[in-house]
Amino acid sequence: PWWRAQVTALLAAVADGEARYVVSGPLVSTRAREVVSVLPPGGRAYYAMKANHHEEVLRRVAAEGLGMECV
Repeated sequence: PWWRAQVTALLAAVADGEARYVVSGPLVSTRAREVVSVLPPGGRAYYAMKANHHEEVLRRVAAEGLGMECV
């Protein structure tokens, strides 16, 4: 997994005991690209913003061609 190469930095980031939610930006882009690649011509897929509304995640999925679904 991607985090193995980052384990030292990740552990340092939580040294204060506070919880963190960590996302791999490159992996988000890769997975979004994979979703788009299997769509039929003219097909559209949407990312559910309630899953993670972090600005950088949204930028990455939009850059790969996913739409946004929000309530």
